[in-house]
Amino acid sequence: MSTRPRTERLWGRDTSPSEHVDRQLGWLMALGGATLVLVALSHAREGWALMAPWWNASAVALVALCLVPAVLGDVLPFPALRVLWTLTPPVYLLLLVTWAAATSPAAAGQLPWIWEVEAYAATVVLLVAPWQVASGMALLTPLVVPATLWLADLPVTTSTWAQVATHVGNVAFVAIFVAIRTQLSRLAAAEAAAAEQERQRIEAVVAAAEHRRTATIVHDEILATLALAGRSDPTTAPSLVAQAARARRVLDLETRLEHVEAGPVGVRRLAEEITGRVHEIVPAARLHVEVGTGSVPQDVAEAVLAATGEALRNTRRHARDPESGDPRAVDVTARLDAQSVGVEIRDHGPGFDPRTVPVQRLGIRHSIVGRMQELANGSALIRSAPSEGTCVTLRWRA
Repeated sequence: MSTRPRTERLWGRDTSPSEHVDRQLGWLMALGGATLVLVALSHAREGWALMAPWWNASAVALVALCLVPAVLGDVLPFPALRVLWTLTPPVYLLLLVTWAAATSPAAAGQLPWIWEVEAYAATVVLLVAPWQVASGMALLTPLVVPATLWLADLPVTTSTWAQVATHVGNVAFVAIFVAIRTQLSRLAAAEAAAAEQERQRIEAVVAAAEHRRTATIVHDEILATLALAGRSDPTTAPSLVAQAARARRVLDLETRLEHVEAGPVGVRRLAEEITGRVHEIVPAARLHVEVGTGSVPQDVAEAVLAATGEALRNTRRHARDPESGDPRAVDVTARLDAQSVGVEIRDHGPGFDPRTVPVQRLGIRHSIVGRMQELANGSALIRSAPSEGTCVTLRWRA
């Protein structure tokens, strides 16, 4: 079964690093803006009734534009946030420009309470326009109030000019957020590059694993069939047919499982598969199976079954009397439950020295030991010596 890399989106519901940075920065701005709005509303209680109804309705819209991103900034879709950010500055400017015209004569001498929200209205421009536009708004917008007072033929007091000087200082907030946004964007870009490198590394690892798996299948099934076909003993014809059919089934199985999710395999089912594998490859083997309850992961079942099959094929090929060529006795013991799996294949053949196996031979190194070692808590032990037979022990623990 193929293993495919699974990647998760780094930016949550956002589609790019820049969107993620703007969402977080906009949320931070909105929290500050919400604080300014609440303070401004506390100052506006007395003057609210002195303003024109249409102006008050527009002011409610501005309050909503400030509070909604603060409350829902982490959950709203990014396009919706961008609409809120885009509407805030023009609505604020509209209220500021029309304030003098909407003011009752009884409110003479008062300054617009929405002026206190200007820091948020100027900085949020960074999220929808170049930083130069935000800086220009921070510098020029404070002049709107004295300009509207002058146009309405109202006095521009010293305290008004003092407020203008204070609000011009909002350009410092713009500069701070520009620096924060630049740094966050660099970090997000670096994280995205690292994630892409990790994705490529995972793909390379998966490709290498697929290559090893294919090479192992070729060795286990196709080469075993060819080796059996090359024998001159006419009694091997039925075995050749069985082995060829098995090779075809294995290759078909690999194709069929290509897109199937892994699932647990019952230990009784695994015992049946092992029994069938033993009877198919070494029919004369003495088999003893102890089965518990529960199931094991599918990759464990597949690895144990494949390694058992390769060990049995090695036994069939090599565990023979050196003089007569007759097969030697083979004993297979399997103990299976949900917590552990153990299979032992012991033959009474001529044996060999495992240290002398050439590197290019895949049978023991990849098909048996490699398969089991790829499992978490899996192992394969090969014990053999000349004239002492061979014992292959496969183990896995949960």
